Amino acid sequence: MDIIMVEQMQWSDNSILKSVKNPSSHRHIMECKELTFYGFPNQPDFVTIIIDIVPSKNTIELKSLKMYLLQFRDKHMSYERILDIIFKDINEIYLPHSLKVTLKTQPRGGICSTLIKGG
Repeated sequence: MDIIMVEQMQWSDNSILKSVKNPSSHRHIMECKELTFYGFPNQPDFVTIIIDIVPSKNTIELKSLKMYLLQFRDKHMSYERILDIIFKDINEIYLPHSLKVTLKTQPRGGICSTLIKGG
């Protein structure tokens, strides 16, 4: 796949993410142990994703987050790309006071990785 095609790809549909009013000032940490995608053709990757957010006026509706994460199941991408996409989408939709997204990977070749974006 050439560079121009990769840059023009639609990696996610962030319209799946829905909001609920944020009733108070709080920190919300969400963890999903079942985020899957294809890191290598025909070989799925399994990661735990942790979303640590201090929301502004709206926060993440959990059912929509589940549906949003499910869309990646059949996509081919790297750990770094999926981390960047999820971080960008949540920032664009919710405009949080702060956001940190962590991916904890299952072993690949005997090595586990943890990737963190934000803080």
